[in-house]
Amino acid sequence: MSIREDAEREILRVLEDLDKASTARAVRFIRSLGSVVRSALRNRYRVLIVYSGSNPFRVGAVTARTLLYYERVRRRDGDERKLKLLYVFHDEFEDARIRKEIVKRVVKESSRGIEPTIAVYEESERFLGTTFQILVLDLTNDLKPNDVGRLTGIVEGGGLIIIQAPPWSEWDRMMTIFKSNLLVPGFREPRHVFISWFKRKLVEHNANIFVYDLDSGELISGSAYEVEAPPKVEIVIPGDRLSPEDLYKLALTQDQVNVIKSMEWFYERPPRGKRKVMVVTADRGRGKSCAVGIGLIGLAKLLGEVKHRVRILVTAPEVSNVQSLMELALKAAGVAGLDPKPVERRGYIVEIQGRKFSLEYWEPYRIPVLSADIVAVDEASGIHVPLLHRIWRSHDRIVFAATIHGYEGAGRGFSVRFLSAIKNDPNTLLKTVDMEEPIRYARGDPVERWLFDTLLLDAEPAELDERDIEDIRSGNLEYVKLNPEELFTKEGEALLRQLFGIYVLAHYRNEPDDLGLLADAPHHIIRAMRTARGKKIVSAIQIAEEGSLDEELVERLLMGDKISGNIIPDRLLKHVRLKEFGRLKGWRIVRIATHPQVQGMGIGSRALQHIVEEARERGLDWVGSGFGVNEQLLRFWLKN
Repeated sequence: MSIREDAEREILRVLEDLDKASTARAVRFIRSLGSVVRSALRNRYRVLIVYSGSNPFRVGAVTARTLLYYERVRRRDGDERKLKLLYVFHDEFEDARIRKEIVKRVVKESSRGIEPTIAVYEESERFLGTTFQILVLDLTNDLKPNDVGRLTGIVEGGGLIIIQAPPWSEWDRMMTIFKSNLLVPGFREPRHVFISWFKRKLVEHNANIFVYDLDSGELISGSAYEVEAPPKVEIVIPGDRLSPEDLYKLALTQDQVNVIKSMEWFYERPPRGKRKVMVVTADRGRGKSCAVGIGLIGLAKLLGEVKHRVRILVTAPEVSNVQSLMELALKAAGVAGLDPKPVERRGYIVEIQGRKFSLEYWEPYRIPVLSADIVAVDEASGIHVPLLHRIWRSHDRIVFAATIHGYEGAGRGFSVRFLSAIKNDPNTLLKTVDMEEPIRYARGDPVERWLFDTLLLDAEPAELDERDIEDIRSGNLEYVKLNPEELFTKEGEALLRQLFGIYVLAHYRNEPDDLGLLADAPHHIIRAMRTARGKKIVSAIQIAEEGSLDEELVERLLMGDKISGNIIPDRLLKHVRLKEFGRLKGWRIVRIATHPQVQGMGIGSRALQHIVEEARERGLDWVGSGFGVNEQLLRFWLKN
């Protein structure tokens, strides 16, 4: 899309005098960051700057000016590397195109060593597993929690992240794309809660996180992070290894070395009737996929010495999830002298063929019916638990790699609900490896702490004591109606963490977007069951109000059209042709999840009774649910 002629003239004026377009105050702020950047580079911590403002030309100019200054500081410190910049924006908005164009042209004309990659948010998933020194996120027109969680992790230690934002005082109530997509018939205004939460977290985490208001020329918050990074752990390659030393040299941390060494356990087959399972768990950014990829090639080389051909299967929720694994496997296979040749489909590596081995990606549902010497399941926490069980039961040498705290936010459910079953199986020999050291930045990175806190990636259910268990056994529970406007405040945050922690454990594919939906979707309602004395949440319920559709919408659905929300009316109109049902109003239970420590004690059934009772009091016509079927859920809903 082109930029209007008057906007183009203004861009040229900005390029003629970047400092003037940036304003003297902003330039002084940028120059004050020198010591912060040098400290960040020395300690491998990242720096985050938020530029808030109403003038896209000024925001673009200040962003560009900051990038040039950051490059200059690095060069003064002797860093002559090319700096990779990822700039992500929404190209359908002219103000976003103006900001992008200014940064792009300034970098091209005035930078000696910044290599820009310009992308739109729809492409963000392809950057998972890549590394950049600089990231610019234009959040002016939209703030999608998944995008922030997905992209922030690609920046290495000492790197710079810039967020472009609307005027600070107006940002809370701006109608973003994400909020617009939450609206359904009968609900035309979102709640405007999540961005207020996001802003508060930026201000609270002010170490190496700066918020600068370009309209007022004032620094809202931010200070240098004075904590020295812990010394990097020296990598020691084990002397009793089976795989070549050159493969181990590809590892960037001792944790990765430990994974590669542990995978050599698969060289010997398990005893007859037994299976070997290795589980690798890590927070995002610890390099687990890369370590598994190297380890698989080590096994391919070892097994290739005693077998005619080695077949290794790799799976994950999406083929994009295994690209880091495939790229490191390809590199490792070259180092190991296995003459690898990648096979690509739609830009993704789906197979590596080499001397006496093949490493193949298959969709998760295909794995149980295929034969293989080794199976690797990456991002296992994103695969439905019943399918994980089928994969586990169908092969005798399997490695599961799971993200515990990541942008999906789902790994704890994998640990609680799947790993416990493996541990209790007498025919499974289990080895677990936990990875803690980040690959791209130092431990204690302040930007990672901010991200985890903001997106509740580390949310956990409440710790239950004997008094809580006694309350549950005796039925001493309270049904509580929770308000997002209160939950997403400083006072309500502890309760929100308990609630969301239960969702994370209960659902196999939880995402930051779910947190944004909980905050802003106007037709979603939050209910919970908690212990009467300890006030601890033991069941979390999310409900969507549906129905009450007018005649036009009913006719559209009958004709096969789609509208936002209204899943149950849609199904009954399309498949049962109950025209009058569309006019009725009801509650669809989106999620009902019980604390894993007290499942099977009737808490969910009791919560349902309260929900139906409240629905009657409100004069609603029906209560229903939609869910992905598995045996446990089906039993629960049939019982109720």
